[in-house]
Amino acid sequence: MRLYILIIILSFYCCSSKSHLLNNNTQSLPLLVMERTACYGTCPQYIITIYNNGTIEYEGKMFVSKIGCFFSFLSKDILSDIKSEFSTSQFFSFEKEYDSNITDIPSVILEVHLGSKNHRVIDRFNGPKKLKNLQNLIDSVGSAVIDWQEQECQKLD
Repeated sequence: MRLYILIIILSFYCCSSKSHLLNNNTQSLPLLVMERTACYGTCPQYIITIYNNGTIEYEGKMFVSKIGCFFSFLSKDILSDIKSEFSTSQFFSFEKEYDSNITDIPSVILEVHLGSKNHRVIDRFNGPKKLKNLQNLIDSVGSAVIDWQEQECQKLD
């Protein structure tokens, strides 16, 4: 009898743990991720990730002044401004890729999760001016942060 009670308790615990993990994953889904990729020269390579709770993460890879992984926090006003800019620029109507046959051009990969909408745009060449403005906005938000705190970089398996 005790074995049955233990199995029931464990099954309830496992089910509740899974839903808790699912909720955490949903909450930790970033608002946006912008990556500037490599070229054959000295193009800056980095990733900026912004979360809905205001956390901003930066991973400097090469040809940037700050190498490594860092985080800080953005105000609600800045988050609101970013979301507003993405809505008014009609980001979700951009093509998925603006490509070129030239191989020595870095890409800017911008992925946004806003409400129930998700969209990823790879801008290697000739992306629209509104897209370039959004990229510049994210760059300026990252550049304006003065209190970066170092953190361990997440390794992908």
